[in-house]
Amino acid sequence: MMFGFTIRSLCNLPVNVGLSSDLPTQIGFQLCNENINDQDSNRVGDISNPFNDCHCQLFNLVGLVNNIEFLPNETRSVILVFRPRRPLPSQGGFVFPSDHLQHLSNIYGNEGQQKEKSSKKDLFVQESFLVSGHIFLTAQVEVQNQEAEEQLKQHYIPTSQECVMQLNARLCQCHLGIDTEKLTFKDCVVGKVYSREVTITNNNEIRVPFALTFLGATSQSSLFEFQDADATEVLHVNKTSSIEPYSHKRIRITYKPNEGGYFNHTLIVDNKFDEENALNLRIVSVCVVSEEYSGGLEVLVCEQGLNFGDCYTGIECTGTISWFEI
Repeated sequence: MMFGFTIRSLCNLPVNVGLSSDLPTQIGFQLCNENINDQDSNRVGDISNPFNDCHCQLFNLVGLVNNIEFLPNETRSVILVFRPRRPLPSQGGFVFPSDHLQHLSNIYGNEGQQKEKSSKKDLFVQESFLVSGHIFLTAQVEVQNQEAEEQLKQHYIPTSQECVMQLNARLCQCHLGIDTEKLTFKDCVVGKVYSREVTITNNNEIRVPFALTFLGATSQSSLFEFQDADATEVLHVNKTSSIEPYSHKRIRITYKPNEGGYFNHTLIVDNKFDEENALNLRIVSVCVVSEEYSGGLEVLVCEQGLNFGDCYTGIECTGTISWFEI
């Protein structure tokens, strides 16, 4: 999260303002950030835009400053970058709101409520967690000569001043889930179109952005098309989409093979709010061509491998593999 605010110097002399916090690993300060444009960087309030396809977490970690030089009566914009950390299980994890537990109880009864409590406790995927801290702004007037210092003392003008701001935040655990870890396209003919569906679930109270990416060669993306099965919205690879709070998105995966063989693809559902919550979907396809393949016969080993089980010395064991003429 990024929050913009302005600091204005009311002094006729140069001022050095120090920026610090009692949450140093979670709060940083920047004068510019490549994730936002120049117009938004001068805006006061929440200037975060995680739904932007060009959003990069690295830009939130570089260019941090801990002090700013102000000219006399100068006003400057500052960006506060809040990078919340996941609470440890020893710290109690995330707090699961009692009102949501009551909602689950009304739907599933006490048994469903207890089951939900248990599963949440085991996975430490509760709903929210409260964070509080302080931001310290320390201004120090840069006295250029002794005469100026005497004038400040004569008019009882302090040469330093500290401003403390309270920070309160309620963090949501943005966890996405998927209904399967593997899809299989069997007996596919080159040039024909096949489709399967998977469901991504958002059990959080906020809208969560995500992106679909492939692990490995980028050429794999040309074989697949993705579509929101309920809204007929086309989902593009490496483009950000989102799931509404307490909702799910059915994704229809369309596959059109361009060559015969046995293939493994890994599709990654990347949670833009939590880089640790990356869902891997393995896509396996077995494809044959409709006409005779000039290369002759190609052996396609079965997906589970060839397993002979328990074998004994001197006793013959047999196994079966299959190949297709492609």
